[in-house]
Amino acid sequence: MLALSLTGRLRDGLAITEKALARTPADPQLGAAVGAIAGDAGKGAAAGAVLGGVRGRRQSMAAQQAQQQETRSAYDRAFAACMEGRGYTVR
Repeated sequence: MLALSLTGRLRDGLAITEKALARTPADPQLGAAVGAIAGDAGKGAAAGAVLGGVRGRRQSMAAQQAQQQETRSAYDRAFAACMEGRGYTVR
C-alpha cells in the first residue's frame, strides 16, 4: 500500500515538474523541490534535469528543421530562377 502511495505522489510530482519545465530550461532545483513534495528530492532533481534536457532537444530539433526548410526554400528558388533563365516553365 505504501509503494502505491509513493508511486502516485511521485507521478503527480513529475507531472507538476513537466508542466513547470514547459516554461523554463532544465532546472534540477525545481525538480528537487517538486520531488521533495512527492517524497524524494533526488528523484525529483533527476526528473527535472531529464525533462529539461528533453525540452532542449525538442527545441534544437525544431530549430534544425526550420534551418533545413529555409535552405531547401533558397535552393528551390535558385533552381527555378536558373531553369526559367533557360526558358523552362517552373511551377
